[in-house]
Amino acid sequence: METVFVPRSSEEATRADEEFRPAWISSPEGVHYIPVFTSIERLDALFPAETGYMQISADDLLSGWPAEVDAVIDAASPDERIVEAEGLAAELGGGPGPRTVPAGTRVAVGDPVEEPTAALRAVERVCRAAGAVVTAYRAQVAIDAPGERPHLAIGIVLDPDADFGEIAKQIGDVAAAELAGPVSVVPVDPAAPEEAIASYMLAETHPIFAR
Repeated sequence: METVFVPRSSEEATRADEEFRPAWISSPEGVHYIPVFTSIERLDALFPAETGYMQISADDLLSGWPAEVDAVIDAASPDERIVEAEGLAAELGGGPGPRTVPAGTRVAVGDPVEEPTAALRAVERVCRAAGAVVTAYRAQVAIDAPGERPHLAIGIVLDPDADFGEIAKQIGDVAAAELAGPVSVVPVDPAAPEEAIASYMLAETHPIFAR
């Protein structure tokens, strides 16, 4: 999903600053959640009409999400579900799926503690079927943003006329399905490996696929 709807805290209107403060929902056991809705209709069905809300991109919401707080998606609807903070990125992407890492993003890069063998085999199958993937690499990355956890990154070298977005989605979808979590997919240009992830993959790892 590209955008979601999050109700504002009733206290927000009394504050002079512009920082967005979401409303909270408490379970009967006293556990607090931040409610996130996939449509304005589902938000309106639970909150009073005068409740303020923000329509926000999933990326922007995740960038400020408190790591210790879980979410309730579409509360009071037939699709209500609790999502732990660490799984929220995958959920807001429409389930486990690919992520791209924008140029200039600060990341820590290394090798996975344990090789995600099943995910890498799935990536290899997609690369082979796509035909436009020259080589593919893997690493573990930790993006410098609130709530981020280390996760798998796949780097791909493509033919010049290949559609990176479409191939990245296919690769990310199959890998994330195996891992039940987010996967970053990044372009790798051997002639200009300026980004940290691509540079590490080329210098420190071996291809997981080569055409």
